[in-house]
This record gives sequence, C-alpha cells and structure tokens, in this order.
Amino acid sequence: MNLDMILKNAPEHIQETWVTGTYKKGSHILFSGEENDYLYFLTKGQASVYMQNQEGVMMTVNTYHATSIFGEYEVFNPQMTTQSIIANTNCQITSIHKNHLHRWMQVDFDLTMHIIENFAKDIVHSHQTTSRLAFLTIKERLITSIYSHYRVGDLDTLTKEILQQEVYAPIRSLNRSLAECEKDGIFSYKKKSFSVIDPNRLRKIEEAISPN
Repeated sequence: MNLDMILKNAPEHIQETWVTGTYKKGSHILFSGEENDYLYFLTKGQASVYMQNQEGVMMTVNTYHATSIFGEYEVFNPQMTTQSIIANTNCQITSIHKNHLHRWMQVDFDLTMHIIENFAKDIVHSHQTTSRLAFLTIKERLITSIYSHYRVGDLDTLTKEILQQEVYAPIRSLNRSLAECEKDGIFSYKKKSFSVIDPNRLRKIEEAISPN
C-alpha cells in the first residue's frame, strides 16, 4: 500500500496527533546533529539530505519526493542524530511523535511494512553512496559542492576558503579545477564571487556524479 493510502486510512485518533507544516524552498527541515523524536511524511515537494564525508566534502546523499518518509532512524535509535535536510522546493510535511507512531504501528500492518521497506532501501542506498563518494575526483567534489550551494540559494555567501574545506584539496588543485570548470562553461569565480554559467549543464553533471 502506498503512503497516500496509509495516511488516508490512519485511525482518526492518530490523525489528531499529526503536526502539519510548510517549508519554503532553501529552508532547513532538519539540522545536522539535532535530536529528533518525529517521523516525517513529505506530502508535497522535494527535499535533499546533505552530509560530510570523511574528507569534509558536503554531498547530496539522497533526495526525497512527495510520499517519502524520513526521521525513522532517530525515532527507533535515540543515539542517532539527524543529517541536514533542506527543501529543494516549497514543501508540505506531516509529522508524528514517536510515542503516537508506536501506537499506530501496533494497529496498522501496512504502515509497519512501509517503514521496514524504507529502512531496507535506505541502507542499500547509503552503502552505495558512501562507496561512491570515496572515489570522487577534486573536480567532481567541486562541482557537487557548488551545485549544493546553488540549489540551496547561498552561493553568494560561499568563499574560496569555505569551498576548499568542503572539497578538501590543496589550493593549487582547487584553482586548477575552478579554471577547468570555467573553461567548460559550467561556473566561474570572479571578484571573489561564484556564479553559475550554465545551470542546466551543472545540474546534469552533478546528477551524473551523484545519482539518486
């Protein structure tokens, strides 16, 4: 059963415990490292998960679409903290506290199976993503970082110093990759400011690097 039907068929006393909220494009839904006691249902919009790999590179590791759920790891394991989740578009989200969620799962097998299936998919996806990130070139890290800032909308605040920390590369290597990207007509760095030359091309390249 899909998520829409699960929500529609939820007991009335469970629906009364739901919290519904909206998030504007570019805003944080969850911040990295915070505690979380809620399971989230993304009912409208699109959002992405960001994390730092062992080399400090900020990467998009997953993208949620309408009918996705997230927050289940923290709900079932209090020792876990959240990763950054940012709205790619205007989003509408319904959330439920873990105490009410547990009671709902006791009477709804379809919900329980949906959460278990989501766990399984996320584990496989996370393993594949972690393995892939370890083999990215400096240029690929650079493109991914620039695209992340561009999509969130804070490219105008990005400095080369911050970018160097995210890409985790010597300044000479970073400058070389920047020059290559500008020559390729992807983005440029002038007057201490980054600007995207070809948004569609940047998006396609990043999606090829980080398929979701």
